[in-house]
Amino acid sequence: MLWCFGETAIAQKLYFSNIPRLNTKAYYNRVIGENAGGIYILRFRDQDLRGGFSIERYSHNMDFVQSEGFALGKNERLLKLYSTDSGLTFVKYTVSKNGSSVQMITCGFEMDLHGEGKEVYQNPDLRIQEDAIFASYSLDRKKLGIWIAESDDKNEARYMAILTNSSGDVLHSTKIATGKELKYAEIKNASTLNNGAMAMVFVFTNESKRIAEPGYKEHFIISKSAAENGVFCGLGDHKYFLADFDLEANEYENKFLISGFYDYKKPQTAHGIVTYKFVGGDSVVAGKQIPFDREFVSALIGAKPEDQGKDAENFYVRKIVPRNDGGYLMVAENFEITQQMETFYLNGVPQTSSKSVYNYNDVILISMDSSGQMEWRHNINKRQSSFASMAYLHSMGIYVCENNVNLLYNDNSGQSNRVIHIRLARTGVLEQKIVLNSENEYTAIIPLEGKQTGYNRFVTPVMQNRQTLLLQVVDKE
Repeated sequence: MLWCFGETAIAQKLYFSNIPRLNTKAYYNRVIGENAGGIYILRFRDQDLRGGFSIERYSHNMDFVQSEGFALGKNERLLKLYSTDSGLTFVKYTVSKNGSSVQMITCGFEMDLHGEGKEVYQNPDLRIQEDAIFASYSLDRKKLGIWIAESDDKNEARYMAILTNSSGDVLHSTKIATGKELKYAEIKNASTLNNGAMAMVFVFTNESKRIAEPGYKEHFIISKSAAENGVFCGLGDHKYFLADFDLEANEYENKFLISGFYDYKKPQTAHGIVTYKFVGGDSVVAGKQIPFDREFVSALIGAKPEDQGKDAENFYVRKIVPRNDGGYLMVAENFEITQQMETFYLNGVPQTSSKSVYNYNDVILISMDSSGQMEWRHNINKRQSSFASMAYLHSMGIYVCENNVNLLYNDNSGQSNRVIHIRLARTGVLEQKIVLNSENEYTAIIPLEGKQTGYNRFVTPVMQNRQTLLLQVVDKE
């Protein structure tokens, strides 16, 4: 989603699904998207979907319409599933003794998959690895970019870049050599513009360096315009640490945007923000680094650590929102896994064990102007901690309207049954309110399973009274 420049008053409405279709956490639930046929939800038991999956369709008023189950073959994996203007698109890849292939299947609103799909890639000599293939669709959902890692006779990584239209017709394909050993290269992220330009970032592990040395993890870009061969170049982070970043398509400028945290001392610290802007096919991509002011660092980590020269740690970029004035908003969250020791007795003998605690804490919102300078920033105090079994209730949902960016998350302070909504205007004005509050029964959204389904709509599963419903949040003028 893109963010326009302007401000209006927005009224928010909440809509719940009519019946508790998603009634057990034995299933994962992911919002696929929305089109004229309704709202689509993906349900599955296994993360790799090997046990099959089902798709549920709801009306725009959140009334249940239909549910269909689907099975994957023994050697099949689901790479991408997304909604288009005319229905749904499934992208599957197959790995067998006869090599690998990628198939696109398009279907209408009724989710009928009996029609034959179109094969967009086939290699009888290659068995695709899980981390060696990536797909991204354009904002208008009319283009799909697919990246597949192959190896040449020297075992060096080369990437097949395939561009298709919404019907599965291959518009262009090319292979790009990197000169990097395949086993040390891993696709990090990819993006596709409406005009068909593609970009992909992969991380290369240089084992000749120490983990705590800049350049141990080094990032490279492969980008191409709609019909030209790809260009391979580095981000220059062999001189510093690129802790975390996001790659987005900026349709306003027909450019790709990368923004993340950099530091010179430690791998996962944030001394400031680095911004890269480039078009598909640029042979040189330079970043602009802006350090955080120390007052902001002090607000994040405390005055004493800041006096000692320390920087904020463990912040991860959750979303980059391009604006039509050439700037962008970064949304980042503090996340870390800690260990909690427990003592128990077995036959009278004390035993100790440890459990992983998942901590999703402060959120930072940073506005950058068109020249890569920081305009303003906010730090939202948030504390969410639990064991893995309840961590799915943490983090936040993000949706972008024409005039504001919105966050939804469960308030974990004091274990209160409250859902918090943050609205951020272009000028940096921030409003916070409680949108769900229950004193009698547990109420919580599942934000990481939700998704923005329209320019002013966000759909998420919500747990209430031991049942899981769907909640649609709509901003209306």
